[in-house]
Amino acid sequence: MTELKVGTLIIGAGQAGASAAFALREKGYSDPVCIIGEEALPPYERPPLSKAVLRDEKNLADILVRDLPAYDTHNIQLMLGSRAEQILPQEQRVKLGDGQVIHYDHLILATGGRPRQLPGKALPGVHYLRSHGDGTRLAAELKQYRKLAVIGGGFIGLEVAASARQMGLEVCVIEAAPRVLQRSLPETIAADVVALHEDQGWSFTVTPAWRALSARTV
Repeated sequence: MTELKVGTLIIGAGQAGASAAFALREKGYSDPVCIIGEEALPPYERPPLSKAVLRDEKNLADILVRDLPAYDTHNIQLMLGSRAEQILPQEQRVKLGDGQVIHYDHLILATGGRPRQLPGKALPGVHYLRSHGDGTRLAAELKQYRKLAVIGGGFIGLEVAASARQMGLEVCVIEAAPRVLQRSLPETIAADVVALHEDQGWSFTVTPAWRALSARTV
């Protein structure tokens, strides 16, 4: 079993994890820093996945947090394609899926979240959006679709809907909450957002009370 000792271990090779590593170096931290990422890709920004990547306007190189030479320059170790299977805080160790063990002085968790998935087998035409691979696969298939249903009326769902409309698809946004953007914006501002997007040909499946509010003109 291989064992590695680092000063700061960061689990999560996304924008937050990479930014934390570079911030440590910029503040003068000199101990070894290691980033673990389950994806084989270097850290990249996820917000463009629902916008420019989905519309095929940017590729992976355009959305990298830093280019690969910057990690060497700042002495930041990347362990990509590695999954953290177990954290042992009392021992200050993390076990990886390949059996390797990493000892750390400090641990940063920057894993982000995952979309809730439907139970059972994968269904044709059903996509989840979290990774660059998800975005490129969806972008390719949207070129063949005429209609799209988006489950989730938060920022990401509405961004996907907007991108799909720009690509010429008919779009329906389905939200389980009483209104879209419920966790992000006040009700009146969210209603204005809905009105603006409905002018672009969207439809929203939400509660009747919210429909009455969002139907007003801006």
